Amino acid sequence: MKTIRSIAAAMAFAAVLGGAAPAQSTGGVAEIEAKMTEYISVWNTHDASQVLAKIYRMPDTAMGTLTGLQANFDQLKKDGYDHSVLHGVRGCLITPDTGLGEMRFTRLKTDGGFMPPENRTSIYQLKKFPDGWRVTSFGAGPVNCFTTVAATPPAKAN
Repeated sequence: MKTIRSIAAAMAFAAVLGGAAPAQSTGGVAEIEAKMTEYISVWNTHDASQVLAKIYRMPDTAMGTLTGLQANFDQLKKDGYDHSVLHGVRGCLITPDTGLGEMRFTRLKTDGGFMPPENRTSIYQLKKFPDGWRVTSFGAGPVNCFTTVAATPPAKAN
């Protein structure tokens, strides 16, 4: 639940910025999208230590520990998981060193089928550290920080 609140707060912050989506620096957005593409490649190795070294930076969560992440991989394998196929990513800067990444993907099983739901969308909160962008939290998506947020005008008094 903390993750959902964090992402909701980031989205609300984006909406508050003058009522419009945050300015999108091409470099920062491209870096976020590259990190999300790297994420799926590293994830598909099923190597928890590499996911933690290259992608995640969330030590206060089970998925941010070697034991917790390995348990997740073990459960996925038990359920027949083989690998994920990436359908697309989108990045969004909130500040120069924080952003959101949206990933659309399918989890495929060893028998050739998919793990329901077939089409998944997750949203990831990222922070730029001295060693690069890292995922600091995630949850179900999608998010749209690419459109303006329309403000509702106050009701007129009679």
